[in-house]
Amino acid sequence: MTSIHNSTTANRKIAAIILAAGEGSRMGGLPKCLIKINQQPLLIKQISTLRSAGIECITVVTGYYHEQVEAIIADDASLNIVRNIAPERGQQSSVRLGLTHLQGNAELILITLADQPLIDSNDLLELVQSYDSRPARMEILYPVVNGLRGNPVLMSASSVEDFLKDAATISCRQYIDTHESVVYQYTTLNEHFIADLDTLDDLTALKRKTGLEISL
Repeated sequence: MTSIHNSTTANRKIAAIILAAGEGSRMGGLPKCLIKINQQPLLIKQISTLRSAGIECITVVTGYYHEQVEAIIADDASLNIVRNIAPERGQQSSVRLGLTHLQGNAELILITLADQPLIDSNDLLELVQSYDSRPARMEILYPVVNGLRGNPVLMSASSVEDFLKDAATISCRQYIDTHESVVYQYTTLNEHFIADLDTLDDLTALKRKTGLEISL
């Protein structure tokens, strides 16, 4: 499998944030990152995928269910664990917290969700290579699949620094939406970028479509 280490991005420091602080209210109050895909918690799968892509600097933002989530990664000393003590403020508060923690430590940052079960290292390579071939002056990238906005989002260190200078009330999503001149909407047919798990019905649909073994 091709990895970012074997690409032209190998000499840059790339970091990732995994957002794992959510309440999972639409999932019936379950931590989505602990859903098991083929007997492996989704969070562990995501960490492994990032590392397979050559990304070793990984920050996991926890919040709701932090005891359960942190318990499965506590022995991994190379991970950075940041706890959002007010996860009720929403996902964007976790994004800001993770970016603040990483500020100055990477050239390129991936913001990843904890409920994307199909993302693999080749998908990450696709995004990084697309970022490298982006139009001039573009500092942020997100995938668009069949007109739908996907994830992960990639941000340059300079765009992260600029975002964090803004008032604490602005979300990263709002920052991206109000800085269209530096945002590259990468159009792709790769549906992995829009596959996520929000409800129990999503689990059933994913199992039917892929044949993956899924358990709570």
